[in-house]
Amino acid sequence: MVQSRSESGIVRVVKPRDEDDARDQKNADHIGMGVLLTQTRFLTCAHVVNVALGRNEYEKSGPASDALVTVSFPILEDAKRMQARVLGWSPPGTAGLDCAVLELTAPAPEPVGISILSVVPGDDLLDDTMSLYGSLEQGHPGAHVTAQVQGVVGAQWSQLTVNGPRGIREGFSGSGVWARDQRATVGMAVAMQAGTGGIVGYFLSAERIAEKFGAVIPVIERRKISLRRQRSFTLVSLVLFYSLLSHFLASGGSATNGLVPWADGSKRLAAFFGVHFFAIIL
Repeated sequence: MVQSRSESGIVRVVKPRDEDDARDQKNADHIGMGVLLTQTRFLTCAHVVNVALGRNEYEKSGPASDALVTVSFPILEDAKRMQARVLGWSPPGTAGLDCAVLELTAPAPEPVGISILSVVPGDDLLDDTMSLYGSLEQGHPGAHVTAQVQGVVGAQWSQLTVNGPRGIREGFSGSGVWARDQRATVGMAVAMQAGTGGIVGYFLSAERIAEKFGAVIPVIERRKISLRRQRSFTLVSLVLFYSLLSHFLASGGSATNGLVPWADGSKRLAAFFGVHFFAIIL
């Protein structure tokens, strides 16, 4: 089920306190977030995976192939736990993107929904409002925060400035960055700037994620123009189309009567074919 909402595909990464009981919802520590891209595959930060597996947060080597990460889905009333293995890895720190793709051992419950990762031209995000959902600890209901994109910083990340006093915290790492105007997930939160109270944060763009993990993420939307411009183009095209249709019908197709020989001299057929000819040009 694909939902066009910021809460679609939300994943919570946890670390069970008792390794023998991965089903006890209260007996776990909240580590970070993730975003479900298909019913079985999701994104999160590499440092979130490291902490969830009891490794050093900045460990650069990928986890063992049989290592299992425990996750849950906070929007479900019954926060069912599941496990996942790492499919793709780019380490934290300057050596990589701090991003990982994981695969669940079974499909996620359908009500969780999925979020399509969309590559959108960067300039079209500057005036958009971003929404992120994160949690601080196990049992915390989570919270949405809004932010504005400030621009690219360095080779990998882009900067966010949060609107309002409630900022991005450590528990937000791995959250999907949802662009409200674009109605799409355009990146993933990876870090916050120390000393700003979480007001300044950083995210990894969908473009960077697609460059690295395009082979293991089966669905990535690539937009050549923004959704806002698509709507404007559609509106202008409709106005021009109906203007041409009215003109051709009023003139009986005389403007194109000689250009469409298959109209067999019929002015009305010439009008019909003529308006479609100009619609194709548009």
